[in-house]
Amino acid sequence: MTRLTPAVTRMLFDVADSGVSMNLLWIRPATAEQGLSPDERRVRDFIDSPGGVSESAASLADKMGISQRRCRGILEQLVQQGVVQRRDFADIEPIYLRFPSR
Repeated sequence: MTRLTPAVTRMLFDVADSGVSMNLLWIRPATAEQGLSPDERRVRDFIDSPGGVSESAASLADKMGISQRRCRGILEQLVQQGVVQRRDFADIEPIYLRFPSR
């Protein structure tokens, strides 16, 4: 009789055998993150917060000390990757959301 294991566990065992380190939140090789710019790495680290995130690009740019245009571009990439959600409003800037329970 074979023992069933979840797909993520099997994938992690395969990765562990290959010697590649993984970041579990992103489920991709950590070596891929080494190619990121410092601004993008800082935004991704902020988004990883365990309590979740609900920020506008302007607010996050101010907190990170980067340009609003650059921050918005990074957040839009994260939306395309499915890491964060974008909520549009008629009277205020879009809000980018990520909560661990959703």
